[in-house]
Amino acid sequence: MSKSIWVAFRNGGIIPAAVAGGKEKKVGPHEPVEVPESYGQHLIDDRFAYKAEKPAAPKSAKDQGGKGARQDTAKAARAAELAATIDDLKKAVDAASDLEAKTKLAADLAAAEDELKALEAA
Repeated sequence: MSKSIWVAFRNGGIIPAAVAGGKEKKVGPHEPVEVPESYGQHLIDDRFAYKAEKPAAPKSAKDQGGKGARQDTAKAARAAELAATIDDLKKAVDAASDLEAKTKLAADLAAAEDELKALEAA
């Protein structure tokens, strides 16, 4: 790949064979995957995925800490997803011209912020 970025699907996805270089690749929710920059930006723009960090080098099973480590990773991924959603909702609230739509977006924003606070407190 000439220029690539790391993305993670919000609900899981499939990287087409033409992009994956061989056969299609199934990717789980919030699992970082490296894709060509143009394809990754398309996924981000269409809100199928969000920009992710390159995963750290794999640790041994002993170092990972079992189930707790998986929960921490899922928690961090969910927090990142909520932060992106909150940013999108803030922009949508600012751009909304209809009072009813603005009220609904503001309620969605408050709910997302509350969920993020609860997640961080846990």
